[in-house]
Order: sequence, then C-alpha cells, then structure tokens
Amino acid sequence: MSVPESQGRRRQKAKTTDTGANLGFEANPPHFHVRYEAYRAIIGIAPLELREGQLPPRVLGLVMEWGEIHQAELAENWTTLAKEAIFKRIDPLV
Repeated sequence: MSVPESQGRRRQKAKTTDTGANLGFEANPPHFHVRYEAYRAIIGIAPLELREGQLPPRVLGLVMEWGEIHQAELAENWTTLAKEAIFKRIDPLV
C-alpha cells in the first residue's frame, strides 16, 4: 500500500523537526483529520467537535464515537507529536 505524496511529506517533516512549530501545532488547537471517500473533515479533540469540512451523518457519528473512546490518547498524541515528533497508532473502532 502506497502513502499519498502529501502524507509522506508530512511524515518526513514530523520526523525531521524536534518541535511542533513547523507542523502548525502552536497556531492550531488539537485536532485530527478524517478522510472518507471524497469527504474531508477536521475534528477537534477538546472539545470533541466537527471544526471544518463535512462527513455523511453515519460516518460522522462513528468518528465521534471513536473520538470519545480515544480522546485521552488523541490528546496525548497531539502533545507527543508537538514535542517529540512521535506518533502512536490508535486502535480503530471495532
């Protein structure tokens, strides 16, 4: 499975920086990105909310359920990425 070019660039930048400044961590509140088919969205971590974009209602519901279950892990990942450029995989909704 290949990584889209834009994701590869972000990963490379995350690996080469020792702070989150180059990734926009200082300017952006904690969030994660969701892609589903042609839909794109940005979901805030605290509070857990749709901040930008749109998703089909069923998909948004599943994403919000997953986000609620893993909210502490998402917040920890945000902090760790900003400080150490380390990302920990979070389990999917099962």
